[in-house]
Amino acid sequence: MKTHTTMYKPTHTISVTHTLEEPRAATSINSRARLAEYVSRGFILLTPEDLGVDVSIHPRIHQQTTKALNALAQQRAKRQDTATNVTLSNERWLQDVGRGPHPESAEARAFGVKTATLTGAAEEESITEKEIFAANLAAEVPELSKIIASPGLRAAVEGILGPDSAIVPFGGGVITAGSYDQHWHKDDILPWNARKPGLRNHHLETVDMFYYPQAVTETMAPTAIVPHSQYWTFDHDENNDNICLEFLDYNFVRENMGANPDLAERDGRLDSAVADTQWPLVHQVKLCVPAGAVVLMNHNCFHRGQRRSDDPSLWAENPRYMWRFWLYRTVEPPQAPASDPSPSEHENACMQLLPAVDQLTGIPLHSPEAAAVWESIFAWATGMAPPSVSTQQTTEELEKMLYLRGDENEPKRAAAAYHLAKATQGVEVLRQAFVDDRESVRRAATHGIVAAGADAACEVALGLALSPSTHKWARKNAAWALGEAAPAKPEVVDALRELLKHEHSVHIRATCAASLGLVGRRALRDGRPEVAAGVVSALVECLEREENRLAQDIAQKRKIFDIRPTDESDMCEGNGVFLSMPGVLPQAVVRTDRKPCFNPNVRSAVRENALWAAVTLATPQGSGNTRLSSASIAELRHGMLRVITTDDNIVCFGFALDAFCRLSAAQGGEAIVEAQQLVASEPVVCVANMWQVQRLTERLVM
Repeated sequence: MKTHTTMYKPTHTISVTHTLEEPRAATSINSRARLAEYVSRGFILLTPEDLGVDVSIHPRIHQQTTKALNALAQQRAKRQDTATNVTLSNERWLQDVGRGPHPESAEARAFGVKTATLTGAAEEESITEKEIFAANLAAEVPELSKIIASPGLRAAVEGILGPDSAIVPFGGGVITAGSYDQHWHKDDILPWNARKPGLRNHHLETVDMFYYPQAVTETMAPTAIVPHSQYWTFDHDENNDNICLEFLDYNFVRENMGANPDLAERDGRLDSAVADTQWPLVHQVKLCVPAGAVVLMNHNCFHRGQRRSDDPSLWAENPRYMWRFWLYRTVEPPQAPASDPSPSEHENACMQLLPAVDQLTGIPLHSPEAAAVWESIFAWATGMAPPSVSTQQTTEELEKMLYLRGDENEPKRAAAAYHLAKATQGVEVLRQAFVDDRESVRRAATHGIVAAGADAACEVALGLALSPSTHKWARKNAAWALGEAAPAKPEVVDALRELLKHEHSVHIRATCAASLGLVGRRALRDGRPEVAAGVVSALVECLEREENRLAQDIAQKRKIFDIRPTDESDMCEGNGVFLSMPGVLPQAVVRTDRKPCFNPNVRSAVRENALWAAVTLATPQGSGNTRLSSASIAELRHGMLRVITTDDNIVCFGFALDAFCRLSAAQGGEAIVEAQQLVASEPVVCVANMWQVQRLTERLVM
């Protein structure tokens, strides 16, 4: 089919063909100014110089990525050839599945892989052929660990997520580029591939990390992002067209426009989708970056992968790669003071650090709607007292804004909610809106209640969460608000624990599991391990009670773009990374009874959220590195070991292994040795998780 090449002249597109004019060493970067950039823009760009590693590493990673992908393709081809006559030795798979090069191999020595690591390879390299696990492809590129550990990247991530952040297990991978245009979307609400209706964190909880081992020019599919879009979204709870992911143009997917041969029409649709939002500040930004650049993007930004527009005959010899990892916060920000001795210094603290025009994108940063959100999020992340953002509008006028209709008014509703959080009688307005029939109003009001602070969240959300007469989606929002902002008190833990135990809706139970982790995180920061102990017990009970179920798309027999927000199935889609190689994982990894360790068809948003929370609770909190009590560590560690040895959901396994190793690091001594031996004995280990855990262990035992 002939491809049309008519040029489309975009109206809402900016190509960033440069980085900041002066490359900066990591130590010279103003961390608060960079945080303000991230809070407002929704992403920051790190140059190769920012990372603080030898630039020669990037072409080596590019070469190793090519080698790993070629080996994976050969493996798949061989698997298809022998699919009807599989006679592979299970013992072999138990030793070596997706582990990367053996530490003593020539390849590993060339990349500086050491044997004394938590990644734990097999004791001997007696195998001439090994299985590459697609979801753990990073294991085949050992020098990626040096990028993750680079001082510049670690400083930047810590500036956003705090210390000791974690990586979502088996969610990372390399993304290539070709002739296809991806749709505008936000990534799945975490944990990995959770298709759950509702609320995205405005607080800085998750980051998408994009690493480019080669230069990306304007014709080599630069990543496209819509900056400033991270705080605004669409309805989900009962909107069947947008249940799985937020799309700016849902019909773009249904019409398969990404493969439309009329490139002008394709580009026009993509550009119009951004312009049609009518949201302030939003443009399509295409990031052209040098080899070794890293982008840290708010997980809630609209973005997409682009097609290559250079000569296709060059693609095989010059592939364009982007390594992606999902990172998440484990440590609560500093506690804001009860009263601010100098409120004038903190007023508009975020805006004071920002230029009038964004230096990277050229977008003027004047938006009263956005500023109201930015100031609140910046204050939360830095431990400042809640800001007082000036507004000329009365409480009555703000209430009218809160109830505006139309997706184009999402920024106005959000701004009204944040202003009402500080206005006279504003919390009462938000309380009424919290249970409104319209999801867009409930959503804004929920964020407003969180912004109003701990007392308001407890006063409004606690009763609503427990009331059987409250609408299901409002109860879910109430449970979510308790996690985001409620004080670390026993009554909050008890309420979430009861909902987690008795609530019929999987959406509410999953929200409660995540919220318990956040409350426990605050309890440890505030020096209240007895409250955190109640959280640990609730999570362990949940893991003993909750079961994995058929994934949402499999149970409903629908494609992931058409699934429905029902409680009759789980909230997560199937493990696509495993299904992409039919039969490999179940055949390759077996238990002693020869039954498969993992079932690629099952998920559990409740279990996965509980285990996400466990990783958080396993991490020391606050300036004093407050930890769980010895009894709670033992209880939680035992629960993690049970998941590791029995759970057939590999995402659960990955979270549990991360938590187990963090708890072992906290215990020290023999517990660390036991964790190392466990990791070495497991047939599949997410190496990205272990890179993070190893650094945490080294810090705690110093």
